[in-house]
Amino acid sequence: MTQNGRVAVKTIKALFERGVPVDLYLPDGWSGGRPGENQFNLKAVTPQPGKLIVNLGGGWRLTAHGEAVSVRPIVTKVRDELRGNPAVEISGFKELIYRNPSRERRYDEGVAMFVGGGYGSFQVETIMTFFDQGAPVDVYLPGADREAGGRPIDKRFQLKSVSQRSADITVELDGGYSLTFRGEAGDAPTVGQSGRKVIFISEFEKLTYRYPEGTTTYDGGIVTFVAGEVKQLEGTPS
Repeated sequence: MTQNGRVAVKTIKALFERGVPVDLYLPDGWSGGRPGENQFNLKAVTPQPGKLIVNLGGGWRLTAHGEAVSVRPIVTKVRDELRGNPAVEISGFKELIYRNPSRERRYDEGVAMFVGGGYGSFQVETIMTFFDQGAPVDVYLPGADREAGGRPIDKRFQLKSVSQRSADITVELDGGYSLTFRGEAGDAPTVGQSGRKVIFISEFEKLTYRYPEGTTTYDGGIVTFVAGEVKQLEGTPS
């Protein structure tokens, strides 16, 4: 490949290190048939003379052959399939091979993209951006005045990760707490925001709330995340 190999490695790794799910868009469409069906971990990126090898979790490997292989960060076009997500585009190959030990797909034209966020990335990005403000956050569970840390607010969470699989979203917090939202009828839950201090998650079929002492489930409702020193839920939908 003519592009600096270290630049290609850095570009691909930077996308995976964002902490959001990453799917693969091939010249003929999503690797799993629809956005979010596959969510890959990066194992290694290896530039070699005449090719670039990207090893992914699950035994998958993407190999781009050619002296003119190019790797660049982009923001995908806003359309139903790609949603304007951050991505890394791989182009200029003579042959692209996507394989695991039992399957293989080959392409001799087009572009491939690792797409950050995949299906429903708006929800994941909204939650991550909210926690990225750096303020400690408490969580109001479904039901009036029911906080994850008890009353008054005495538990301040930090975010460990947010992940999405199809229509389900899992928010993992420090201290052994997590919330998994199951979407309704294949649609991801709604994530809304009221200013910089409050976000809420609604329109989910089921919530599984895990904490050190056990597990509690809720059928629908609204979960509200409150940042900083907010004492009441102004602007939260009723």
